[in-house]
Amino acid sequence: MRSVTVLKEDRFPILMEEIKNYVKASNDEEPLLEQLMHFSLSSFQNETGISPNKKLIQIKYENFAHTILFFPILPILKIEKFLLNGLNYEGNYKIKNGVLHANIQSESQIEIIYTAGLLEENLAFQAVKGSILEHIAFSYEKRGYVMQTDIFRKFKEMSL
Repeated sequence: MRSVTVLKEDRFPILMEEIKNYVKASNDEEPLLEQLMHFSLSSFQNETGISPNKKLIQIKYENFAHTILFFPILPILKIEKFLLNGLNYEGNYKIKNGVLHANIQSESQIEIIYTAGLLEENLAFQAVKGSILEHIAFSYEKRGYVMQTDIFRKFKEMSL
């Protein structure tokens, strides 16, 4: 059994003024734009598996006996804690493309706390920010009648 918990989440670094300027909206539409921003960020993560926000995530497994573990939210910035049966994991492991490779042979309890998300210095950050603004603008124009589903497609195959 697996559980995933977001322990902490930073706000995506996009200002309301940027959004209002991009969609040419007035101040009285800020609540709507705030909702559209949250919707666009969620859509981006759901469609790509990439977190645009920096997050601290906890994964717990009961009875884990595999050599690979897929992280649910990418990109991985840092492993903060890796416990095997309540003790710090001392074995070798590597992470490649969102997959942890470790040799865990017997059924074990695993807890991993890691930081994921895009950093502003990441080369893809500006492209992601532009796509999120575009998604917000499209949603604002259409007011929920039609949803654009392929706007984030280009980020699915990106290795961040």
